Amino acid sequence: MGIIGCMECGSVHRNTQQYAHHIKLTKHEKVDQMMWYVARIGKNEGVFVQAAIQEIGWIPFYTVQENETETVLHICTAETENISLLLDRREICEERTFDYFDAELSIYTVHLQFRAHCRTKRK
Repeated sequence: MGIIGCMECGSVHRNTQQYAHHIKLTKHEKVDQMMWYVARIGKNEGVFVQAAIQEIGWIPFYTVQENETETVLHICTAETENISLLLDRREICEERTFDYFDAELSIYTVHLQFRAHCRTKRK
């Protein structure tokens, strides 16, 4: 996996393990004050989302729906709650997209990478 930048503080991490360690050790003010935070990665290379999970015992997950005109990212933050982000039609790079849930901080992170900026070849 390539370099991962934290959109909250601007720090750069070489892999998902370093990023996960950073999230665990760093107090991010915006994430504490809001229920969710979204930012563009680079020059429209992807989307970075962090969401606070308030339902105890819930394990969050995401799904992506694609059609000819739009891509929709759904993040399930509770049994009856979700966040849906509507994007212009973008093909998703499955190899570089990842999610991470820190149960201790109750923060769920989704890093959605677009295929146009993915270095891996499609089979």
